[in-house]
Amino acid sequence: MTKGDFKRQLKHLYLPSAKEFVVVDVPPMQFLMVDGHGDPNTAQEYTDAIEALYAVAYRIKFTSKKALGLDYVVPPLEGLWWAQDMETFDKVAGFYMHESLYYFRNHTWLELERNGKYRVGIDDFARRIIGRVKGIKLPAVGRDLDLEEYAWTVQHEYGDIEFFSPLNGVVESINQELLEDTGLVTDQPYTGGWLMTNL
Repeated sequence: MTKGDFKRQLKHLYLPSAKEFVVVDVPPMQFLMVDGHGDPNTAQEYTDAIEALYAVAYRIKFTSKKALGLDYVVPPLEGLWWAQDMETFDKVAGFYMHESLYYFRNHTWLELERNGKYRVGIDDFARRIIGRVKGIKLPAVGRDLDLEEYAWTVQHEYGDIEFFSPLNGVVESINQELLEDTGLVTDQPYTGGWLMTNL
């Protein structure tokens, strides 16, 4: 069964240039959307809305696969934020980010270690979106990864969330502790929840 992937089929929409601003024309598409208000960092309504979106999205995916024989990757979550006072975003951005890390648009981070290797993990935004983790599938040591190639999968209660590699390189090691305690990826995304190192 062929698995559709909008991020690959519509790459110009999901992976525009990181070096310059790009205007894209989005074709007519169907979306799942939830509307609301409140601080996304503290409001229970936000958490409930995200869980509802994932529950419906994955139910549609699995129904499509079973009833129609059509499978696809659930596209990434996107958000539009607005406030009467736009400076509010500077005051309650809420997402924790280390200044010493390099961030990728797939909500992953890189840390250049002294030995020249890169340590890879997910950022605080992804941690909040993922919520409860059931399992993690990491790439095998020695695998040669290409930039933006699907590299690992987080098993969520509603299905699998696939992440692509933020760099080219060979997987040098994986976090064995993470495989034993998958909660580390969301409890300690910048420390104990790192995923792998790359050469």
